[in-house]
Order: sequence, then C-alpha cells, then structure tokens
Amino acid sequence: MVRNVIILYLVVLHVIPIFTMLGLGALVPGNLLSAGMAAVTLWLTLIYALDRVQPNAETFTLLDGLVGAYAVYSLASFFLYFQPGHPATPVAFVYGVDHLLLPLPLFFAVKLVSPRDQRSIIKTICVLNVGMVVAGLLLFYLRPAFYTTYLTNYFEESRNLVTQAVLYVRLNSYVGSTAVGILSALTMVLISHLRIGRVATAAAISLLVVAAVLSQQRGGLLGGAMALAYYLAAGHGRLAGRVALIAVLFAVIAGVALFFEARYPGLLAYSADKAFSSGSALSERFHSYRVGWNYFLRFPFGLGLGATSSAVYNAGLIVGEEVTDANMARILADLGAVGVTLFLVLLSSAFVAALRTGRDALAWLAVLAIYSAISLGTNVFDSFYVAHLFWLLCGIIDSRAARRAEAR
Repeated sequence: MVRNVIILYLVVLHVIPIFTMLGLGALVPGNLLSAGMAAVTLWLTLIYALDRVQPNAETFTLLDGLVGAYAVYSLASFFLYFQPGHPATPVAFVYGVDHLLLPLPLFFAVKLVSPRDQRSIIKTICVLNVGMVVAGLLLFYLRPAFYTTYLTNYFEESRNLVTQAVLYVRLNSYVGSTAVGILSALTMVLISHLRIGRVATAAAISLLVVAAVLSQQRGGLLGGAMALAYYLAAGHGRLAGRVALIAVLFAVIAGVALFFEARYPGLLAYSADKAFSSGSALSERFHSYRVGWNYFLRFPFGLGLGATSSAVYNAGLIVGEEVTDANMARILADLGAVGVTLFLVLLSSAFVAALRTGRDALAWLAVLAIYSAISLGTNVFDSFYVAHLFWLLCGIIDSRAARRAEAR
C-alpha cells in the first residue's frame, strides 16, 4: 500500500502542472491536492517513527535524526519573522512550508517500502520523467495555441522579457525549464542504474540530453554532463558499445536539430550562448550569495523558512531582494548559521550513507553530486517535484545503507 501511495503522489505531482498548462487549474486545486498527499506521507512518517520505538525494533539512523532536526528547526523558524526590522510578513512562512517542507516526509515514507518496491518506485520516476520530456518536446515543436498561452503566462510570472524568440528557444515542459534540465540529469543516472537494456538506455539518455540542452538551464547542462560521464563510466555492457550507441543516436539528434534550426533560426546559437557564457551566469550567482550574506549579517539566526524565496518575492510579501539562484545562500538567509550547518551535515551524511550501499554506491553518489553541484547556483531544493525526489531518493539511500549494515 505504501508503495502505491508514493507512486500516486508522484503521478499527482505531474498531473497538477499538466492541468495548469491546459488552463484547467481551477478544476484541480494543485496546492490543496499536493497538501493532501503530503499529509498522507506525514502520517506514514508517524508510522515509521512509532515502529522504531517499539521493543526490539530497528533503531533510528543518524540521517533520520538529522532530517528530523532540520524539519523541526525549519518549523521553529516561524518565530524569526517577528524580529525587529524583518523585511517579510509572516504569511511568507506558508509559502516556505509549501515549497520546502511538504516534500520532506517522503524521506521517511519511502523507508517503509521493501527494496523491491523501492526499485518499482525508481522505475516509475524514470517513466514519468521520460514521459514529461517526450510531451515537452512534442509541445515545444508543435506549439499548440494553449501551450503558447501557457508559456506567455509562465514568462510573465517569472518577470522575464516575453518575446517570440524566448517562447520558441527554451524547452518549458509542464514542470518548467529549470526542472527539465535537473530532472533529465537525475533520470540519466537512475535509468543507467536500473539496467533496462543497452539500446533502451542509450536512447533514453540521448533524449534526456536533448531536453537538458533545450531547457537552456546551465545547472541542467552541468548535471547532464555529470550524468553522461556516469553512464559512460559505469553503464552496463562494453564501453565501446555504449560510446557507439550514443554516437549514432546523437548523429540522429544533430540532424533533427539542424531541421529545427531551419524552422526556428537562432535556436542553436542561443543554446551555445547559454552553455558557454559563464560570465553572466557567475555574476548572477555571486549577486545571490551577496544578497544572502547581507541578510545573514543583519539576521544571524535567519529570517525564517521561505522568507527570501521567489514565491514570496512574486507574491509581494518581502520588502527586500529574493535569493534568486543559489540554494545554499537561500538557506543561509532563511535559517541562519544553525540551519545551513544542519543542512550541510545532513547532505554530508547522505554521501556517507551512499558509500555504504555496496555496488550501488556510485549511482547514489552521482545522484547526490548532481543535486549538490546544481544547488550551488539554483534553488533546486525549492523546486516543485525536484525537491520531492531529493528527499525520496535520500530515504532510499539511507534505508539501503541501513539494511546492508544489518546484514553484516
């Protein structure tokens, strides 16, 4: 049952933005639906905790304690909103809970699932993500009217300059361009780990690389490069065979790219500029860290969960700057020295747990490395669905490390 609940949650997280894209968001109240699913996983978290306090039961892991402490501290940070001179209203805390805490119970819920069912969940994630990319690519090239309307609204809400060129050169699937790049990278590693067949794996990875490139998100490009390196280093079969398959499929993709360059002139140039113009990207990130550091100097214990997020800024709930593109800077600003230290220790413990998963260690280290690298310049732990997968995959890593330790 727990496996089915988690799979349903993942499906719901895909359904909500699809209905938004179709202009039917009023029929499916996304926040209410995701909050309901989060409540179910919170209930599963309580079951997990009660199981562990029974006589002769398995003990809590170190990562259990760290994730729990991070959640409690995040909730307690609400009181930081009442500091003198605070730039945001307490309502912003609700946005923080919605974006940052609702995904967290998945860490505990997935630990109630057997290794076989966890593998089933990973397969579901891969199917959903590849499906999301395929749907996004079809919409990207066919451009039905409802999708163009969706993109126009998306860019206006994001305060981007809305031009026809922007609408046509960035792949915004229904989860948004930032998420497409990150999810493509993660899915490359997970598919390689599943060993579903050499041709199918190479085809899926090639498709995901295209999605990462078209997303025009530099973090996605970095993550995609890391995932591709993992596939070439650790994928099943001979290395020469993997390289040959990728080469053939990329040749096909190159032909398709030239075809669409003829239809949408400037697409390839825009992609290359996004990939290699590191100067502007670094200056944007340095600005975010500067903003986060300035908030920390004024409020060393933090401003409170979610106080500097994009959602709060867009809602007009802060009289200051958002921390746009740097998760670590955002955590520092919101939760102060204690919060960012807790999170870094938590992340380090996840890496240690990944090392203890045996033959799967390299795959899980790659997943965590992708999240860590991208989070330095993008609010990856705040992103809809992307954050859910982080906590879920951390739970799988920790449970597998614990089971392996008990088997010894």
